[in-house]
Amino acid sequence: MFRNLSLPVKLTSMLALSLLLVTVLVSVAGTALLRDDAFERAEERQEVNMRVAWDILSGYGKDFERRGDVIYAGRTALNDFSEPVDHIKMLVGGTATVFMGDRRVATNVKKPDGSRAVGTALAAGPVYDAVLTAGKPFRGEADILGTPFFTAYDPIRNAAGEVIGILYVGIPQAEFLAPIVDVQHKLIGVCVGAALVVGLVFLWVTRRLMAPLRPLIETIADVAAGRTDHVVGGTERGDEIGRIARSVEDLRQAREAQQGLEREAEESRRSQAASRDRQSALDTAKAEDLRAFVAQVEMGFTRLA
Repeated sequence: MFRNLSLPVKLTSMLALSLLLVTVLVSVAGTALLRDDAFERAEERQEVNMRVAWDILSGYGKDFERRGDVIYAGRTALNDFSEPVDHIKMLVGGTATVFMGDRRVATNVKKPDGSRAVGTALAAGPVYDAVLTAGKPFRGEADILGTPFFTAYDPIRNAAGEVIGILYVGIPQAEFLAPIVDVQHKLIGVCVGAALVVGLVFLWVTRRLMAPLRPLIETIADVAAGRTDHVVGGTERGDEIGRIARSVEDLRQAREAQQGLEREAEESRRSQAASRDRQSALDTAKAEDLRAFVAQVEMGFTRLA
């Protein structure tokens, strides 16, 4: 099918495919750069959010301790105390949680039914191992009750330096990645629109450039059929089409000369045939005259006898 398309359409199709490939590459590269930038901004934002969270939590007391099943900041029990986590959300957005051990005791993370996810446990994994086992902060990504978040976890230590809980802040990844998807869609739209415009312009230009070839093709077909009365246009051009036109004109002249030779040969054959016919008629007439003379002589001898 592609083989039967016109040359301008083939060239335009190849250009469109090239532009499509460039669009895909630009989109992939642009998305990768935007994602890297989003992750960097999320990391910086998380550090700021964590500092704010510590400032708010430390406002209730700088010393943390666990007494039985209750964790305290100074004299303030943090279990089921939503004020600090809600204050954090009000200032920096996202989510915040206070863990006692691996259990959420104060949080603004909501369960599907809309209630606070108090009493739910931190899932085993890299966060658990880093914060509760190794006692180190964790920065990264985590799934919080089915929603992907950029997360920051810091260990909460008592006066003896023991890890008794975790302070968590998180930002939904969609907050940073959704604009990337929007930009990607716009980028693809712009690239596709530009490719369409460029393709149409290229098709129009190539058709104009190839337009002189159509009469040349028709002239070649006519010359091949023996019609040499065409005037070949474009012979004065200095480009490839001009060279083709001059070659077609040479072909036309050669064909015209060949036809002239063929006509001369045909006329010569006809002249020779006519000469042979005249000679044959003359010979026949002479033979008839000879026979008539002989007949007369015979008749004369007969009368004499």
